[in-house]
Amino acid sequence: MYRKVHCFFYTLFYYIEPKLKHYIFFKMSKLFSFLSTFVLLVLPYFSYGQLTPTDLSPQKKQYLSLVWLDKDFKSMVSNNFSKGIFYVKVNYKTEEDKKYYLIFDVYSKNLVMINEVKSGVNNGKSYFYDSEDRLKIVGNYTKGKKSGNWIDYYYYDYFKKEFKYDQDVEFVSTIKTPNGEVLIEDGNGVIELRISDSEVYNEHYQEGKIDCSFIINGNQDSIYIISEKQAELKSKDRLKKYLRKELKGIKYEIYHEKDLSMRILINEKGKVVDIEMVDGFTEWVNGYLLKALRNTDDFWEAAEYEGRKVSSYYNYSVKLFDIIKPIKVKNMGVVVNQEGVVKRRSMFDPYTEKSIYDLRSTIFSLSPANLSPVGLFANSLPDNSPTSITHRDVLKAKRKDMIEDMQKYLLERNFGFLLRMKNITPPQ
Repeated sequence: MYRKVHCFFYTLFYYIEPKLKHYIFFKMSKLFSFLSTFVLLVLPYFSYGQLTPTDLSPQKKQYLSLVWLDKDFKSMVSNNFSKGIFYVKVNYKTEEDKKYYLIFDVYSKNLVMINEVKSGVNNGKSYFYDSEDRLKIVGNYTKGKKSGNWIDYYYYDYFKKEFKYDQDVEFVSTIKTPNGEVLIEDGNGVIELRISDSEVYNEHYQEGKIDCSFIINGNQDSIYIISEKQAELKSKDRLKKYLRKELKGIKYEIYHEKDLSMRILINEKGKVVDIEMVDGFTEWVNGYLLKALRNTDDFWEAAEYEGRKVSSYYNYSVKLFDIIKPIKVKNMGVVVNQEGVVKRRSMFDPYTEKSIYDLRSTIFSLSPANLSPVGLFANSLPDNSPTSITHRDVLKAKRKDMIEDMQKYLLERNFGFLLRMKNITPPQ
């Protein structure tokens, strides 16, 4: 288009320029002659600039808006991505005036969810997809709340689970194996799942709800994940104060703020038996933190089941700068060497194969919507970055590139065709 417009004006200018100059030179001032020549030369460039948005406008009209989401599918302020970008939500309107939210994973660009929308909230059918593009969960929303019958076709990536919601509360009716064997019927029963050579996961249901869940290890010990009374931390403030004392002297720039999470095994006597780092920081910080937590036996109350003390897992999380001292630096021109970041990837991470560890993480999370890997450079650190470039600058540049790449990808998608391909809307 640019070449055609340019050639047209160039040809026009070539034939009329001598006559115009002769007329302008003798009949008008030299100033008007200069201005006319300038206008003829630059007009094609202005024409090109005007045509470009017109050419792109049909693509932009495919969706009404884009919203960036965090790991909990909550909307993020456009200029505050400090928690990391996990998903992008597309607000799309069909030719039949039906509205849908389509949610994509920013890492893999995989489609994660499709939700029917009415009055700005989920209302109607809802579809969840896994990293292999399989329809994983299908259900209904009514005015923003889960309602009616739902089906999870790959519960723990193995079972078929049928359940329903009443007032946004889940009740499980049936769970079957792939060969059709019924394990949970009318909300009662037990499922067993081997998660390693020496570990078996048990989930007990009573009247449609999980009564308890636990792992039986190689020593035939039962370690509870859900019980009547969970393990308790006696005082969070006291533990933070203790950890600040044990990690005294460790300092990092304030922009490294993040959540640290651990899975702590508390035995029936309330003592710390083992600790698993779920989402940590540097090896140095992790090492001191785990060492300190192993000496906190008097900080815990053991879990209880059927009136007896039992071993159980406690999921503990704390903000980095609640336990170490932040450095408030105005000039972020120095990068502290930060190697060995520990990150947990979920079983739906497209960049790693499914593993026993992934399955265990999913069991502990008990969340069907836990579909994403680590957020878009939320707390990742630069690898071998030059000291003249700050950590914050690196993250900002990477996020900008990823956002632009995702926007370009969405402009090229045909959402109407995608909905028809998924059997969400009838073929035209």
